[in-house]
Amino acid sequence: MQNKKLQFKDIIDIAGKELRGSGISDYELFYVESDDLTIELKEKKVDSLEKAIDKSVSLRVLDEGRLGFSYCTKLTNDGIIQMAQSARQTSLKTKADASNAFARKGYDTPPKLNDYDESILDITFDEKVAALQALEDAAYGYDERVKSARKLSFRQSLKSVRIFNTHGIDCAHTKTIFSFSAIVAASDGSSSEISWESDYSNIYSKLDPPKIGGDAAKKACDQLGGRVIKSANLPVVLDRLIASELLGVLATSFYADYIMKQKSAFIGKSGERVLSDNVSIVDDPLYDGGIASFPFDAEGSASQRTEVIKDGVLTSYLTDTYTSSKMGLANTSNSVKRSLFAPPSVGITNFYLVPGTKSRAGLLKDMGRGLWVTEAMGLHTANPISGDFSIGISGFMVEGGEVAFPVKGLVFSGNIFKILNDVKEIANDLKFYEKSAAPSILIAGADIAGE
Repeated sequence: MQNKKLQFKDIIDIAGKELRGSGISDYELFYVESDDLTIELKEKKVDSLEKAIDKSVSLRVLDEGRLGFSYCTKLTNDGIIQMAQSARQTSLKTKADASNAFARKGYDTPPKLNDYDESILDITFDEKVAALQALEDAAYGYDERVKSARKLSFRQSLKSVRIFNTHGIDCAHTKTIFSFSAIVAASDGSSSEISWESDYSNIYSKLDPPKIGGDAAKKACDQLGGRVIKSANLPVVLDRLIASELLGVLATSFYADYIMKQKSAFIGKSGERVLSDNVSIVDDPLYDGGIASFPFDAEGSASQRTEVIKDGVLTSYLTDTYTSSKMGLANTSNSVKRSLFAPPSVGITNFYLVPGTKSRAGLLKDMGRGLWVTEAMGLHTANPISGDFSIGISGFMVEGGEVAFPVKGLVFSGNIFKILNDVKEIANDLKFYEKSAAPSILIAGADIAGE
């Protein structure tokens, strides 16, 4: 078995034997296999092809309250022994903490997530290329003003995770994710615009590549001829992509470790109204079709839906085994493994603003006159503690509840917390682009700098 590729059972046996020999009986293994494919198309031909297959394992050990960590990509007998020795050595350099512990409660019955496509091995390479070609055709065919379609991408991921610890956790799950995306440029001779669109699904057949190409082309064409308006305070509808980015900036404010480090605006505000009573925010790793749905977290704790904001009231922080013990709170099973090279920590799964009942068109109608913001640059630079930001935006002027003309070159300065306190209505067009998602939202007023 010296240089033989190992199965997970072998890894448990080898690591366990080595650790017990050094006096450690409390440990956790996180094993992941991934098989990823990326295809990029340019002018009907494959421009780029990447295939990556990886297997890795990471190890946490607990020795008299001291936590150690290591990882391994060389899954051989020697590799696992070296990982165990390294984890033992790092534990000697950390401080003992009574709250350090491993999960003890997994799921009783695995939830059905419908996130594995059994046809993944049956979809041929040629079929995937043909789908990208159909996307490209749809983009160019939308309007003669479309001048280029680039970064036409298909991505496919097959991921399997297994977690084992010495307190009875032994859970495994496999999921698939497929996505298409496109960047489209349009020009009318006097102005040019670029737009991006994407979609993903756990099930390949649920994706519509031509629609993605057509939607990207429509966005670029609709934005042509944008003008700069005079500075004003206007009611604003934030498109769902912008609202999603805004919510993503806010996410760390709910992390229990950020609360402990005094890096959150929500310290000591549990049970208080902190946002508009129209706002409810949820983290749900069991969300049907969610990009981050999984039956257990990165420690093996059973996944659960957590409402962090209910009608504007802060109802929960997001915790893992350590932070829940340290703060005396319930474990919300929000341990996330961000990298092979680091132990798990608190994070979001499918984190979203609960949608309303009206369409986006309904929000524009209710707004009457105002600004519909569809693109923003630099929102990721917003300060998550103060909430302050200043970003470049473009979109459309709305008159009488209808789109009047495109606008660009504007600056929106404001505060995330004020925006979420000024939410008047929320649309029903929730869509996940990343782990955080939101529908379009109507806010009472915003300072827009233009001419």
